[in-house]
Amino acid sequence: MSALQFPVMLPSLAGLGLVALGGAVGAVARYHVAAAIERRLGATMPWGTLVVNLSAALLAGGLLALFNLGRLPVPAGWLLLIVGLLGSYSTVSSFSIQTLVLARQHGYHALLYAALSVTGCLVLVATGYLLGGWLGG
Repeated sequence: MSALQFPVMLPSLAGLGLVALGGAVGAVARYHVAAAIERRLGATMPWGTLVVNLSAALLAGGLLALFNLGRLPVPAGWLLLIVGLLGSYSTVSSFSIQTLVLARQHGYHALLYAALSVTGCLVLVATGYLLGGWLGG
C-alpha cells in the first residue's frame, strides 16, 4: 500500500468476521472509555465522546502509517482494526446528536465542542500518522 491510500476490500465471510470481531471490541472499548471519562469529568459537556473521537483519530493516524509501511497486513488488518475496531469505537453519530443538543441548550458549548472535536481529530490523526511512521520505521 503506498502513502495515504485505501486498500481494496472484497466482501468475504472471513472479512465480515474480522469486521465483526473488531466492531465488538471497539464498541465495548467505546462504552468503557466514555463512561470512565464522564464519571471523572461530569456530563455538562460530552467529554467521553470527545476523548473517544480524539483517541480514535490518533489511533487511526498511527495505524495508517503502519499499514503504509507494510508493518500490518492488508486487507485483513484494515478490516479488523480500521473498519471494525475504530469504526465502532469512534462516535461521529453521537458527536452529531450531542452537538445538536448542546446547540439547543447552550449555543456556545456546541461551537466549542465542534471546534475541539474537528480540530483535535485532524491534529491527532496527523500526529498518529507521524508516530506510527516513527515507531514502524
